[in-house]
Amino acid sequence: MLANQFKIENKYYLTDLPGYGFAKLGKNLKEQLDGLISWYVEEKAEHIKKVVILIDSKLWAQEVDVEMYKYILGLELPVTIVLSKIDKLSKSELWKSIMHTKDKFFWQEIIAVSSTKKVWIAELTKSIKACLLAK
Repeated sequence: MLANQFKIENKYYLTDLPGYGFAKLGKNLKEQLDGLISWYVEEKAEHIKKVVILIDSKLWAQEVDVEMYKYILGLELPVTIVLSKIDKLSKSELWKSIMHTKDKFFWQEIIAVSSTKKVWIAELTKSIKACLLAK
């Protein structure tokens, strides 16, 4: 299990941690993954500008997503919820997924994106850039 880091503008790191919600993980692997995420987030908390929780819109928000959200809030880190793969849903399915996610995350702002069709990617980019520029 690796954390992938990408250097942005020679100033910032975007860190992609493994998907904690992947359903088919064995118990031992899931515990290792939980440990990696907890260690990284707590160790780097003072340097983290934003946490983005990515949720597959087809699968809807799971309890593990809500637990991670509460954990991140407990560390007083800013968080954005992103629904991915919205191009895979009909308009009514997308609406249901967004409403379910808003309900699960206490009406937190949700950014629903499609990387394939470049839908709302600019808004996500703007959200991330805003936190980088904030003091």
